[in-house]
Amino acid sequence: MFSRLSNFHLALAFLAIIALRFIVGFHFFTEGVSKINDKDGWTAEYFLKGAKGPFAKHFHQMADDADGRKQLCIEKGRDDRGNDEHSINPELTLLIWKDFIDRATTYYGFGSPDLVKELSADLEELKSVDNPDPGKIANLESQIAALPDQPRDAKRALESHTIALEDWLNANRIEILAHYGTESRLAGFDRDGENRQNIATWVTSLREQVDTIRTDRAKQLNGWKYEVEEIWDSLESQINTIAVDSQKRKEGAIPLHRPHQRSNSKLAWINRIIPWFDTIVGILLMIGLFTRFASLAAGLFLLSVIMTQPFWIPGTDPTWPQAIEMLACLVLFAFCAGRFGGLDFFFAPSRRADHPTPSATA
Repeated sequence: MFSRLSNFHLALAFLAIIALRFIVGFHFFTEGVSKINDKDGWTAEYFLKGAKGPFAKHFHQMADDADGRKQLCIEKGRDDRGNDEHSINPELTLLIWKDFIDRATTYYGFGSPDLVKELSADLEELKSVDNPDPGKIANLESQIAALPDQPRDAKRALESHTIALEDWLNANRIEILAHYGTESRLAGFDRDGENRQNIATWVTSLREQVDTIRTDRAKQLNGWKYEVEEIWDSLESQINTIAVDSQKRKEGAIPLHRPHQRSNSKLAWINRIIPWFDTIVGILLMIGLFTRFASLAAGLFLLSVIMTQPFWIPGTDPTWPQAIEMLACLVLFAFCAGRFGGLDFFFAPSRRADHPTPSATA
């Protein structure tokens, strides 16, 4: 028979549970706050795209345009023999850009004759007063002069960026088509069965070779996507710059909607939820409130992280720290750790039973 723990050992266990709960909670809290305060905007995109293992395809699909097809204007079809055939067609991108110009024209009122009349009246009124402000006069005159040219400026911006995109696609056409044409092969490892896949996974030298090729392909793809994204950013910035002071609205600049960055995509929801999830779970664990719910949610989240890089599969990034913290969360869940120096103590069933209601005692 096991001997009963002394009061000293019970106190140590009590303090250890409190410390474990607080440390895990503090870690989640700091992670959440750092994501919320990230100036560049925290995103799980690269995390999802880098997933490996049996669930990798599922995680890749959560990322917006993970393979870059939409951004690089890639269309997939079939040749006469029924094989996959890729082509480059910027038609969809150019339609989106033209729609953006039309929306911006309506949003700001580019070339609006009514605004010209309104600003001209303001200018005459300003000049009629004693000692008018030269700066305000110059500002109104520049706005009035710029308004008639706005439709032309927007059209020229669209044309110049269309040429820039087409030139870039033509300059990189061969390499881009070669990249997508060989996506099902990795340096001579034809996808002709599971045997070669198993060899490439479990034999160290071959696995490292495949990983190197995958890394190089990813770097090349990210470089292309970055360069194309710069063209999108330039068009968005230039069109919004055309608007004069009197046309700018409190809602801010009009955004250029991008099919590879959807506001309601799975990735967008993940980017919104995870920072606040980490922060709220961290606070609940630190104060010991709803601890079973918080620790279970934290454990399941860490399990999903582990599934993106299963540590038992060779070649994956180490996720041992997440596995250890997940087990810690399960311990907190099993021990109802919020009742140890936490707010859950006041909601414990045994405590409520010690204070029966008047009807129960009658």
